[in-house]
Amino acid sequence: MKLDDYVFSSSRINKFKNSPAKFKDYYIDGNKKITQPMIFGSAVDYYIFNSREEFFKTYTTDIIEQELIKDKNIYNTAIELKERLKFYKDKSSEKGDTYSLIKISGKKEELLERLKEFEHDAELYEKSKSTKIMLTEKEFETIKAMDSAISLHPLAAKVLRTCEFQKKVEWTISNKTKYKSKDDLIKFQGILDAVTTNEQKHFIIDYKTAADGGANPKKFKYTVLDMGYYIQAACYVEWYEQQYGYTPVFYFFVQEKTAPFIMEIFKVPEYLIDLGRLVYKKECFKLITALHENNFQGYENKAVHIIEPNNFKMNEIEESYND
Repeated sequence: MKLDDYVFSSSRINKFKNSPAKFKDYYIDGNKKITQPMIFGSAVDYYIFNSREEFFKTYTTDIIEQELIKDKNIYNTAIELKERLKFYKDKSSEKGDTYSLIKISGKKEELLERLKEFEHDAELYEKSKSTKIMLTEKEFETIKAMDSAISLHPLAAKVLRTCEFQKKVEWTISNKTKYKSKDDLIKFQGILDAVTTNEQKHFIIDYKTAADGGANPKKFKYTVLDMGYYIQAACYVEWYEQQYGYTPVFYFFVQEKTAPFIMEIFKVPEYLIDLGRLVYKKECFKLITALHENNFQGYENKAVHIIEPNNFKMNEIEESYND
């Protein structure tokens, strides 16, 4: 393979770290398994950090589209037409579509023309809907509720107002493998959920959704290690330092996907960023070697694994039988 053509990312590094074989299956063999929770998580992220117009270019629901008019002759009066147009306006307002701008005043002939225009747009939508990602009405209502919960968080709402959203970034690290690349550099890329770069504040925010209880600080302190989030933080801090010459503060905004949609904010300490730097660069060099040698082990490059149970758990079991 040509190393110059390959672009690395924190998610690829983390996937490889967890299992080289699964990395190969996912990224090289192309067996990407997209689950509904993954789709929902991406949709939440996209809704929060993009305009409503951009969101509905990618995602859709059937809230409005199931109510297409088949026979306009059933509307005999201007009042009936106004009621139907108001129905569409109310429904489309919930979605943030431009249909919410439809006028519901005027004579019967004018109202009929507006209804025809609406139907034409709706039919075009039906044709384009296959290219969009479909969400259920329940999923969409949950997404809106989560967004509302963020706006009620005293610190989150204030901080996000100062940020640039969905910023695409690229950076490089020195290539310390025997496999050469242009200028001995390795290319990385990513997308930041939120970042601020003014003279007084330097920080990066990554938004995570979590299951019930996942935003609990007692649990997330383990999740940040188990899921490799600290590696992602280190990667983006590296980009910021190369771009601006400052070391930013990195925050995780973690929100639960079930009511009341609790959000907690976590600051990543410097020692965890330093650990992430060490791990992601070492794993990157291992990945380069694996790509060149086509050698992707299951989990660890060992013929036999020695079982090393958690001592606390062992003591707990032992004590329960000694009583």
